[in-house]
Amino acid sequence: MNDTVRRAVLVVPAGDERKMAKAAGCGADEVVFDLEDAVATERKTSAREALSRFVRTWDQPAGGPALSVRINPIGTQWGAADLDVALAAPAVSSVVVPKVESAADIELVGRRIDRSGRAGCGIQALIESAAGLAALHQIARCSSRLRSLIIGYADLAASLERPLDAPGEVWSGVQDRVLLAARVAGIDVIDGPVLSVADDDALRAAAVRARQMGLDGKWVIHPAQIATVTAVFTPADAEVRRARAIVDALDAGVHGGAGAIAHDGVMIDEAVARSARRVLARAAI
Repeated sequence: MNDTVRRAVLVVPAGDERKMAKAAGCGADEVVFDLEDAVATERKTSAREALSRFVRTWDQPAGGPALSVRINPIGTQWGAADLDVALAAPAVSSVVVPKVESAADIELVGRRIDRSGRAGCGIQALIESAAGLAALHQIARCSSRLRSLIIGYADLAASLERPLDAPGEVWSGVQDRVLLAARVAGIDVIDGPVLSVADDDALRAAAVRARQMGLDGKWVIHPAQIATVTAVFTPADAEVRRARAIVDALDAGVHGGAGAIAHDGVMIDEAVARSARRVLARAAI
């Protein structure tokens, strides 16, 4: 079961102590300290050591972001040590596993978490290849620790031989496939970042498109992008009022013996009310 809302997720290079220190007050729902793509090969060990020192003293402010660590793939020379560092820090609530291509990738990490005694530590899976897309449903349902599927566009573009700068609509099929697998499994689906540090129209358009597709949130790579993405994935006041009216009207109808009722000229039933309740849950953040 998910215990973290992930509207805007800030990815921070592990090993950059200045950026890590600023992350606690960044305003994101979650911060991911990245030991994989954000760290050059020759700095993997030093970055891990810096992260280990930092997360042991992470002081999460009230209402501050959840903390996750993106490890290197578990089969690499760095992955197991990265995971050990993440699991040694009680502040780390989940581990992001990159380049997931099978349920076995998640199950292996899950077993190591089990042995660590970190009962509440979750897993998030980055889907970054054609093989990962093909195995989505097995991946999404393979572990009770799995909290979300994350779409990793850069590696996916290479795997699918698709231009990285392809227009956003080109990715709608991928988003739908990942969304379906996540919803069947009852977990979140998070959009990958726009590969720019700007808070601009392109960022907002990508976030709006992801929300309209039904995704739960989006990764960002610069603190300046957090407010825009958070706003896009937070229901507007008018949306909240409409959702409350729908739920109240259907509840009153059910108490009166009706399974569906007319409200504002539209027929509403329990399926409509479920969507409305989801809006209200998001608005309560």
